[in-house]
Amino acid sequence: GGGGGGGGGVPQQEGDCAWHGAGPPLVASQAAALDSICAEHALGHDVCLLAPKGVGKTSLARRFAQLFGYGEAYSVFCHADLPAHELLQRRATTPDGATEWRDSPLLL
Repeated sequence: GGGGGGGGGVPQQEGDCAWHGAGPPLVASQAAALDSICAEHALGHDVCLLAPKGVGKTSLARRFAQLFGYGEAYSVFCHADLPAHELLQRRATTPDGATEWRDSPLLL
């Protein structure tokens, strides 16, 4: 995900959505997306952000993590040829050159 924070639209005015946390003002579309993410989270649902590069997916994930005290947000990049099992585990190489599978950030 991007991290740009663009997203188009009109920036929210100071104080419009104070609960959205500290950081740069969100544009209206980002504020609406953050509201939806928070609503899904409140219902216990997982969320996957899919959007073009540069619209602010990483910024939204970081803002969400900050709001709920989750610490650092991780980006997991998915490509068309990515096998589904690699969403949960990633291949790594040990110092002695052996291959092992490690839990992905989605499981941490």
